[in-house]
Amino acid sequence: MFNSVLDIGISKTLFLIDEVRDIDKTSFDFDIIEVKSILPEIHQKLIERYNPFEVCCALKPVLGLYQLKNKDYEHLIYADTDLCFYSSLSVVFEELGNKDFLLTPHCYESPKDYEKISELDINATGLYNGGFYVLKDSENSKSILEWWSSKTINKGYNDVAKGMFVDQIWLNYLPIYFNNIIVSKNKSVNMAYWNLHERLLSIDNGFNCNGNKLVMYHFSGFRLSRPDLVSIHQTRYSFSNLPELTALFKAYFLIWSNSKNLKYNDYGYTYSRESKFSKIKKGIKKKIIKQFRNENSF
Repeated sequence: MFNSVLDIGISKTLFLIDEVRDIDKTSFDFDIIEVKSILPEIHQKLIERYNPFEVCCALKPVLGLYQLKNKDYEHLIYADTDLCFYSSLSVVFEELGNKDFLLTPHCYESPKDYEKISELDINATGLYNGGFYVLKDSENSKSILEWWSSKTINKGYNDVAKGMFVDQIWLNYLPIYFNNIIVSKNKSVNMAYWNLHERLLSIDNGFNCNGNKLVMYHFSGFRLSRPDLVSIHQTRYSFSNLPELTALFKAYFLIWSNSKNLKYNDYGYTYSRESKFSKIKKGIKKKIIKQFRNENSF
């Protein structure tokens, strides 16, 4: 994700809820910070309360607020690590303009069926995607992050039956509770499996979305072990009915599968005994990964 950012002058930080262990920080062009080293009380509370997915999501506004309070930034971008950028982020900053906070909705147009992911799924998990947000350093932005953090720290479970879906469900309230928020209208931003019904990918001097340069694709639910699937979270699309996605996914698969950092995928979660997270048995996981690396759709 970091390597794909084309813009210069952007400071990059990766936050770990786990321990660094044998990671060589000097081999990366971004900062690596253990959350427990900067927010020990919050870190301990979260790892005891949540599974790793919930912890990561709960920390999105917490760490955004930490950055604003401790760094001198004009803007702050949060990006999930399964995002990949294909053109400049300048269009995002232009759209933000004089607003304080930019959100991206899951879709702008109604799907024509109720396959996953439909409006019923979006109703349960949130109108806006929590995997990408942009803000301006302002008192309003800090107020937004403080409110959002209070929700994710205490009610950030993945439990849709009880009205919770980690950090994301709380984003529904931001345009209501706060001012100076903009909902992005740019379809080349945060393209993903949940909005493929309204977005057409093409290749012409790079990847394009609906005729404009694709800014980013969100590879949510794509797995090295299942490269034949667009996403494990949906049932509507495949590489058969959307063959134009093949080149995009193949390039992403090759970069990821050939990365020298792939070994970290097999690391267990340090705090598994302290949280409610149950680890997948290493032997089974390695067998699955080996099988699909040898027999993959690309």
